[in-house]
Amino acid sequence: MAQVLQALAFPSQLHAHAHPQRRAWRPEDGDAVCQECGAANPVWWAENELWNAVMGSEAGILCPTCFIITAQRQGYGRAGAWQVYPPASLRD
Repeated sequence: MAQVLQALAFPSQLHAHAHPQRRAWRPEDGDAVCQECGAANPVWWAENELWNAVMGSEAGILCPTCFIITAQRQGYGRAGAWQVYPPASLRD
């Protein structure tokens, strides 16, 4: 349990553990690979206003973990909790 709490307190450590096989992003990867960590990138999105505030533009491909780490470093989501939920079309 202490390891989980430590990982939650230090997201960069959790991220490094989650993606031990980092590699450089290549243009042919498109949006399937994170440009920051090289991990597989699931289909996801953040609201445009938040993405642009964090990233500075619409450009970039980040996995959810790298986006959250980037956002927290800039002062967004300081509480450390992020909500993930399916779009309305997939909810019961």
